[in-house]
Amino acid sequence: KAGQKFLKGPIPLNWLSTAARQPGKACHVALGLWFWVGVKKSCEVALSMSWLKAIFGVSRYSGYRGLAALEKVGLVSVVRHRGRKPVVTVLGVIS
Repeated sequence: KAGQKFLKGPIPLNWLSTAARQPGKACHVALGLWFWVGVKKSCEVALSMSWLKAIFGVSRYSGYRGLAALEKVGLVSVVRHRGRKPVVTVLGVIS
C-alpha cells in the first residue's frame, strides 16, 4: 500500500538465516538494521534503541544483547560511545 514502510532488498538469505539462528532478539535487531540501511542508503547506520522498542517491542537491553550477538558472528561491526546511539556497519553487503 502506498505510503507504508517496507524493507528494501535484496537482503542476502545467508546473512538473514545466520541472524535468525542467534539467541534472543537478534533477528529483530537485524531486521531493524536492514530497514535503516534501506532508508539511509548506507551500510553504516546509527541504531536507535527507542525506535526498536516502538516498532518491534525490543527493550533497550534486549536490543544491545541482540546487537552483540550479531557482532559476535561477524554480521555487523559496532562503534559504541557512552550516551550515544551505537553506529553499526552491516558487513558482507555491497552497496
